[in-house]
Amino acid sequence: MSEVHLRCQDEKQYAHWMGACRLAARGRTMADSTYRAEVQNILAFLQLQRAGSISGPTANPTPAPDGAGPTWLFPPRYQKKFKPKQLTPRVLEAYQNVAQLSLTEAKMRFLKAWQALPDFGITYFVVR
Repeated sequence: MSEVHLRCQDEKQYAHWMGACRLAARGRTMADSTYRAEVQNILAFLQLQRAGSISGPTANPTPAPDGAGPTWLFPPRYQKKFKPKQLTPRVLEAYQNVAQLSLTEAKMRFLKAWQALPDFGITYFVVR
């Protein structure tokens, strides 16, 4: 098994590649009569995804431009407090801490860190 990363210019190119890959997984070629229908299904799904993200409760964050570094991962207050050269090692360190963990172990570590926060378990009520 090998892993392949494809970078497409637009949704149409992505749909053509994914349609070809899906057909290849079934042992068919792009000459198959179902190729166009597969591409249309992928495009329709992408259009639904895009429409759902706009009408959803929160809009999707815009991805960082290439070479922008990890600063887009942090809230503005951290971007003001730390320089990009200080943020990069923090991201890499955090990634190395969880890279080798299974999904369950990573979730458990997240829950333990959350429970260790000073305000964990304290509920605030607004009283008027």
